[in-house]
Amino acid sequence: MALEFPSIMNMVLDPRRNSSLLRISSESIDSFTGSSNESAWEYAESPAIPSEIFWGSSCYLILVGSFGIASNLTVLIVFLTHKKLQTPFNLVLMNLIVAELLISLIGIPIDLTASLLQGWKLGYHLCLVTGFSMTLLGMVSIFTLSSLAIQRWMLVTRPGKFSLNNWTHTRLNLALIWFLSIAVALPPLLGWSFYAPETSGLSCAPAWEDPKSIGFNWYMLSLGFFLPTSAMVYTSGSVLLNLKVNASNQKAASVIRRSAQKRENKVTRMVMFMMTSFTICWFPYALMCLYRILIGHTAPLMSAFPLLFAKSSICWNPIIYILMNNQFNALLIPKFWRNVSSDDGSHTTNHHPTKPPHIKNRFTSPAPLIGSLSGQTYDMSSKDKPRPDSHNTQVLDQPNSEQIGSIRITFTQPWRDGSKLADMDSTEAVYGDESAYRNKTTIARIQYTSNFKDFKEDTRF
Repeated sequence: MALEFPSIMNMVLDPRRNSSLLRISSESIDSFTGSSNESAWEYAESPAIPSEIFWGSSCYLILVGSFGIASNLTVLIVFLTHKKLQTPFNLVLMNLIVAELLISLIGIPIDLTASLLQGWKLGYHLCLVTGFSMTLLGMVSIFTLSSLAIQRWMLVTRPGKFSLNNWTHTRLNLALIWFLSIAVALPPLLGWSFYAPETSGLSCAPAWEDPKSIGFNWYMLSLGFFLPTSAMVYTSGSVLLNLKVNASNQKAASVIRRSAQKRENKVTRMVMFMMTSFTICWFPYALMCLYRILIGHTAPLMSAFPLLFAKSSICWNPIIYILMNNQFNALLIPKFWRNVSSDDGSHTTNHHPTKPPHIKNRFTSPAPLIGSLSGQTYDMSSKDKPRPDSHNTQVLDQPNSEQIGSIRITFTQPWRDGSKLADMDSTEAVYGDESAYRNKTTIARIQYTSNFKDFKEDTRF
């Protein structure tokens, strides 16, 4: 078996050594290249692209791949090492991060090699693997984003009927995402269309210009791009309208409710930024594919730029997640800046703020605490607001973190007069969880900065 290995490698790496493996059919090849004298593989092996473009694309792919690996891997490691981040919603986000990390680790190095070789000289089998894996992971990315968009839409437009804190629904959601992705990427391996080199010779993809593959091409473009993109556009527009309406009603809401609503709005904006960046990166490539289906052959240089631009999508989502996720910021960014400040010898502030004197292990009413921490007057005793049974109110936690303290307040008895949990409860307005009404129990978690003036996050059941 060892004696046969060099010949096998030569056969794989040199497409001209074995035409039976590399030529699907003469008709498909001729239609793909637009010439009866060349095969698709020979055409992509030496595309009519200047060497300067190949060297430029190589430098670009090195930068994109390096940043994609570093950023996505950082997000994934922080998620795996901090249990407080391991929520159902973040698990769906990590599905997107994992897909883009795999693209960075698998797809970008292969494309870089093809660029350095100035054409696809990597053979049939590697083209098959590249085409399938990149199609699969690309579908996982767009279906995950559309799933997140639908989740935020249901959360905002149907409060009380949908919850993100459900592991069973999350697992089913992830299974559906991967099932749809496989349903799009697998048919070329089963005989419906095939994977072939791009005309630029930089990568492999479905045979967009093969007339016999037009059915699959429409199937993939419709199910794999236009349908999820339309869903994202519709849900985003609906969410924006609802957020505008909710913003006008926030002045009448309680301090904690407004804080929780502000946090949820930030998460919604984060998802919308992710969707927008992904769509911007992939839309030129989708238009080029549509052009190939409707019109036909594209010049190698024309197909190279949309393909390279689409690769940059692996960089934007981790940037958006790092900048706009409060929990991730609290776990990663402060540590980074503390290390920088300690290295340059700069002065650092005291990370152990003194507790306000009024915070005790037990207290009779949350109103003084809430008012002092927020810097606002908050009266829970007014006649138009429900009051808890004060003797059942206690502080369960005391500040124990370095920069952000937290106090958890729980009311274990029903509100007087059977009133709804309107003021101290904020999460039911966001997550739509009606268990608090049934159990008459709410837990408010208040995090404050060292000057005890601003709420940070979060309020939850």
